Amino acid sequence: LDDQLLQKLLPTLAERVFELLFLRPDDFNGQDIANVIWSCGELQARGAPVSPLLDLLPVLSEVAVKRAAVMKEQDLSNVMWSCAMLQKGDTPVPALLDIMPVVSAFAEKRADTMKAQELQNTLWAASLIKDEVAVAAGLIPKLACVTLERSPTWIAKDVEMALPMIAAALARLEDRQQQPLLKTIAKRLEGTLGRQNDWRLCALMLSFTEVFKEVAVSDFRERLRAEVERRGLSEEMVLRSQLGPREWQTR
Repeated sequence: LDDQLLQKLLPTLAERVFELLFLRPDDFNGQDIANVIWSCGELQARGAPVSPLLDLLPVLSEVAVKRAAVMKEQDLSNVMWSCAMLQKGDTPVPALLDIMPVVSAFAEKRADTMKAQELQNTLWAASLIKDEVAVAAGLIPKLACVTLERSPTWIAKDVEMALPMIAAALARLEDRQQQPLLKTIAKRLEGTLGRQNDWRLCALMLSFTEVFKEVAVSDFRERLRAEVERRGLSEEMVLRSQLGPREWQTR
């Protein structure tokens, strides 16, 4: 849809969602809530007029808190991720931060049955909003523990896509208590560096050569350096990887 059409449709759409939130809040599941928040972020990134939808978010946050107990693992992960991404946009919504302590507490309880992408997105979300609001105290250690235990059984696609972002999230959090997990990540990714996209490679480079220098994975570091040099990726690109894949691509 072009921006002119969006400008005409958004007030009507927002009014309808607002009506549903008040009349039938129990009809909103975690995915519905995440979709509305995600849509605001996507439209905002496009420069579209999103103020009618942004006005919904304080009410939506109240519904999210009430519905968190019945959200599935993917719902909890998606809600945290979409909230964090929108908070880092041009128009943060402070009310969304109220969701995080409650949703993250349920995410901690459900972590044992989270899939690779859900673990990745939850950790990344927590790293993005670390300076704005505290997540449940046990969330990060729990997610790291589950990743350490289960990642050796992940399929190749999950290993190659999730583990670099998990390492990047731990680097953003500056969590130096997860050395066993970081060593496992290095071991699992050692033979994949040539297949990693540029952002994931830069994120791994930043994590293992700048933030976690003390982790004993010297062979992995050398392979990282060699692959980064082969591709001609600059030091600035490596440092900018902490912004995230989308933001990094706008360099």
